Amino acid sequence: TLRANAARNIDASVSPTGALTAEEVLVEGHSWGELDDPFSVANKHAFDRVFVADCLWMPWQHANLHKSIACFLRDGPDARCWVVAGFHTGRPKMRGFFDEAALAEAGLEIERIWERDCDGVEREWVWDRGIEDVTIRKRWLVCGVLRRKA
Repeated sequence: TLRANAARNIDASVSPTGALTAEEVLVEGHSWGELDDPFSVANKHAFDRVFVADCLWMPWQHANLHKSIACFLRDGPDARCWVVAGFHTGRPKMRGFFDEAALAEAGLEIERIWERDCDGVEREWVWDRGIEDVTIRKRWLVCGVLRRKA
């Protein structure tokens, strides 16, 4: 289960440094954009790091995901949301998540964005690379760091 995997991943005996870097890790289910449930209300602006992994393949949910990130991300200059997603479903489906106007509507902005392949090669993020070979594009991810809009 997700909780068992998270618990295993914070076990100090398997940590590369041999020590815990966090005393507590919270794993909780959430429906994007639904911000009136007890968990969302209790944790509004509670997290200095929010991680979004491979969640951009449903363009009709981007605005809801923006709302959830804005809800949970702590107010303050050091809070960040890390977004990582593969291009396996195609760039057009996921790129709208990074639309500056849509992010601004949620009070967010891009601090940094780039692309990285499975071998660690990095390149500049671009909105459109034309027709991308499906085999090649599956090797690439978009990596983005969001912060609260200044």
